[in-house]
Amino acid sequence: MSGISPIDLLDEAVRPALAALGDRWGGRSAEQLLMGTAAVESGLVKLRQYGFEPGSKVGAIGFWQGEPFTFHDILKRLNREQTAELHQAVVFLATVQEPDPDEMAWNLRFAAAMARMKYRDAKPALPEPWDIAGFEEYHKRFYNSALGATRPGEFTRAWNNLIAPSAARMWP
Repeated sequence: MSGISPIDLLDEAVRPALAALGDRWGGRSAEQLLMGTAAVESGLVKLRQYGFEPGSKVGAIGFWQGEPFTFHDILKRLNREQTAELHQAVVFLATVQEPDPDEMAWNLRFAAAMARMKYRDAKPALPEPWDIAGFEEYHKRFYNSALGATRPGEFTRAWNNLIAPSAARMWP
C-alpha cells in the first residue's frame, strides 16, 4: 500500500503549519515528532478509522488520526484560555471560520496544527532532535495515551520504515 511522500508531508503540511503557529511551536524536534506521529498513527496512508467513537460512525481522522472529541476539546480550550493568537493561527489554517473534524482528513496543514496542539499541554520539553525513543515515549504518554492502541516499538518501527529512508533529505 502506498501513501504520501514523507518529504511532501513535511514540506507541504508540517512546516507551513508550524510556521503559522509561531516559533514556540516549531523546530526540528516538533517536525520530527509530528512526522513520527503521522507515521505510527496512519502509516501515512489511512485518513479515517471507522466506528471507534461511541455514537459515531467515524473514529479518528487524518494522517494524525485526531479524534472528533479531542478536536472539539482543543479548539474549546484554545478559545477559553484566551490564547487568541494561537486560536487564530489554528483557525487560519482551516478553510472556514468554524471548522469541523472532517477537515483534518483533507486539509493537511490544519491537521498538522491540530496534532501539534494535542501535544501543547505536555509539561516536559520535546525530546531532542533524532531522539526516536524519546519521541516514542512522548507520543505514547501525551498523544496516544495509556489506553491507546499503539504498542511499544510501533513508533520506532513506523519511523524506521516510513521516515528514516528520507530523513537525510528532510533534515540535512
